[in-house]
Amino acid sequence: MDINLEDFKVIHPTSRKQQLMVISVLKDGSVNFNTRLMEKFPMREVEIKIHYDARKILISDKGTVIIKLNKNGRIKNYEIIQELEKNKIKFPAYYVINWEEETGMGLGELHYYNPNSGARNKNTKKS
Repeated sequence: MDINLEDFKVIHPTSRKQQLMVISVLKDGSVNFNTRLMEKFPMREVEIKIHYDARKILISDKGTVIIKLNKNGRIKNYEIIQELEKNKIKFPAYYVINWEEETGMGLGELHYYNPNSGARNKNTKKS
């Protein structure tokens, strides 16, 4: 057998794509901060502000109304659910966070799919 190794390309291991910072909101009132986002909140304390149209969310570890997250980055919050329902936002809702180190705040944009799942449904789209 005559094999020319220069005719072949070496395949390298696939590195896992960098995970985005995401907050997922479920219809049952669960609000989940993913692991990468929890790294920004070592004290597990967060202030959450939602835009009036519910398409943006602002989070910070400084504020006047602090919510304590559990170890896994989860809370139950029915006020967020009410705001999403009032604005006809479908569930589950995902907010992809753009973190600003200078301000210590994150601005989240609404998505109807989890961009970290890798299995985006053809029928889903960004808001």
